[in-house]
Parts: sequence; structure tokens; C-alpha cells
Amino acid sequence: AQAEFMVKPVTGFELRFIAKYSNVQAMYNGRMEQVPYVPVWRGLFNAAYDWKKHGWKFDITVQINGASRLPQMTDPETGEALATASPVFPTLFAQVSKTIKRWEIYVGGENLTDFRQKNPVLGASDPYGTGFDASRVWGPIFGAMGYAGVRFKIQ
Repeated sequence: AQAEFMVKPVTGFELRFIAKYSNVQAMYNGRMEQVPYVPVWRGLFNAAYDWKKHGWKFDITVQINGASRLPQMTDPETGEALATASPVFPTLFAQVSKTIKRWEIYVGGENLTDFRQKNPVLGASDPYGTGFDASRVWGPIFGAMGYAGVRFKIQ
């Protein structure tokens, strides 16, 4: 299920709120369980402003990722039980662009909250060992990233 609310309080300014609920289940060992790595819920807030008169566009998005079920496993190095659910975590994206005639110059960033999953690869020090597992990735593994670019419109 997904619900979306969008409002334009003034010309060029748009606010968007989205909530998504996913009850994705499958049969595991004769029991219906939540599918691993699929968050039960997500939320998103976006604010965008298009200042057409001066050629500026501003966009910011905050996404809240709900917990997702993780398979029951033990750490191959310590033998300790690993978490059976991912934490709730936010991500932030932003972009500013300037249009000059047929050119658009932009700068932005992704994962500006710098949230990173700790130790996404089990047994990384021994990639050929029996404890190696790169399948437990449930969140960002790279930190904040910036970008910049130029676009040219061809009529």
C-alpha cells in the first residue's frame, strides 16, 4: 500500500509526502515469514522549488527506511548471533541547478546523512573461507557522495 500527498503552497514550490507499506511474505521451512531485506515501511519527504524567473531549481529529499528482516546467522569469526532485523535509517539527497539558455549546471549529493552499514561482508578477510558471505547488504555501503555536471539541451 502506498499513500502520497502533494501540495503546491506557492508557484514553483512543491512538497511531497509518501508512505509505503510492504507486507511481502513467503514460505520458509513451512512457515509464512516476512521476505528478508524488504523494509516493511518507508517514508519519503521531498521539497522542490523551481525559480523559473532566475533559472534556479532546488530539490531536497529525505527518505526513512524502515526495518527489514534479516536471515538468522552467526558471525563466522566470533560465533555470535547476528541481528535479525536491520535498523531504521535515514538518507538525504539534495541538488541545486542553474539554467543558462540551453545549458544546465548542477551540483548535488547523495546519502548526505552519511549512514553506512557496518561490516556488510562477513568473513571479508578470508574471501575463500566458508564464513565468507556478501549477501547481508541491507543499507548503504558508501558514505556521502557529491556530484556535479553540465547538461546541454538540443532542440
